[in-house]
Amino acid sequence: MRLMETLEDIKREAEQCRKCPIGGRRKNMVFMRGSFRPRVVFVGEAPGRQEDIQGLPFVGQSGKLLDEQIARIGLLPEDFAITNVLKCRPTTPMHDNRIPSDDEVHSCMPFLLRQLKVLDPKIVVSVGNVAKYHLTKAGVKRQTHIIHPAATLHSRDPDMKKAFEEGFDRLKTIIEKEASK
Repeated sequence: MRLMETLEDIKREAEQCRKCPIGGRRKNMVFMRGSFRPRVVFVGEAPGRQEDIQGLPFVGQSGKLLDEQIARIGLLPEDFAITNVLKCRPTTPMHDNRIPSDDEVHSCMPFLLRQLKVLDPKIVVSVGNVAKYHLTKAGVKRQTHIIHPAATLHSRDPDMKKAFEEGFDRLKTIIEKEASK
């Protein structure tokens, strides 16, 4: 018997999960991408269409924008990981993408909390308000927040991109302070 759970243990269990209806409708379970020993973990809301197809989080246009900002503040691939609160894309026949239900979050949150325990990051970054709400409700510590890149891409507000970039500037400062401890 192993004393410590691994990411592979959690991933295997999440792949078999059917605690909520979306587990049976997914193409792929979307677990994470990035380092297995990250200083920073970015947590989004849920996979979208491209993520469901590829089985990786933040691989569409939002992911490209997220990756650009991560690189801009100097994080290297070994410094971060990216995951979501939900491991499956929340869709219904009537809704292509939608905000996860409380029941879906309740079913998936244990996987995320176990992931964070194994990854043991110094900083958890909630990507968007839905992730922030659920991470805060679950009591996740060492958390900071950025605007979801999709909000930046779809906004007509010219100041949204500036606010998105400023969030990453604040994150860089937090990372630098953490590194100096």
